[in-house]
Amino acid sequence: MHELVIKKATDDDLHKLLELYTHLHDNPLPQIDLRIENIWSRIMSDVNHHILLGYLGRELVSSCVIVVIENLTRSQRPYAIIENVITHPDYRKNGYASLFNVCCKRHSC
Repeated sequence: MHELVIKKATDDDLHKLLELYTHLHDNPLPQIDLRIENIWSRIMSDVNHHILLGYLGRELVSSCVIVVIENLTRSQRPYAIIENVITHPDYRKNGYASLFNVCCKRHSC
């Protein structure tokens, strides 16, 4: 059995991520068109927008989005919003979502 490997999404991960998102609120798989590609391009170029992916071998099984917000309060320390946390139903109850929290604390996402 493979250990979960967490990596930051790259341009090539769009299709796999959209497939995983079909398990988030019964989200239908969208057709990748120019609109979707433009959204993906903006996300990928935003230095404060991070999509972390959890792989078991070559299979994407988990993901979360972290957006870092600049801040003028609390000694100007940024804060983050975590959203779209998803684990494929076949791999739930293994603590994979918790590993994203550990990863972010280590790498200051």
